[in-house]
Amino acid sequence: MEQVELEPCPFCGGEAQWDCMTSNEQYECTEWSPECPKCGATVILDRTCGKHEAAAAWNTRTNDQAKNEEIARLREALELAANRMQRLSLELPFSTAERYEAEEWAQEARHELKDKPRG
Repeated sequence: MEQVELEPCPFCGGEAQWDCMTSNEQYECTEWSPECPKCGATVILDRTCGKHEAAAAWNTRTNDQAKNEEIARLREALELAANRMQRLSLELPFSTAERYEAEEWAQEARHELKDKPRG
């Protein structure tokens, strides 16, 4: 049987393996599904398919540009939230301890943004 290549798991990076979903009376596999033994991810299609179709579904990845745009949007939202928390801590009648805590949260958010690799 022809070898069909599977990319690593899109969730954990584990090595994908083939799982026989259905077999005939001669115990020959008639339906295959890729799965990751490390995290349990799998592809189950709504129809019987062979290895080529199942591999195509497993190997499909999201558009990197769309993913990077979403990451940038989320970073911007987090930065805005951190700035707003800092402003609110100065504007509202908080106790000194509450202001200090709000400032710590804002600093932690900024620190998280700086530590994460960009796109």
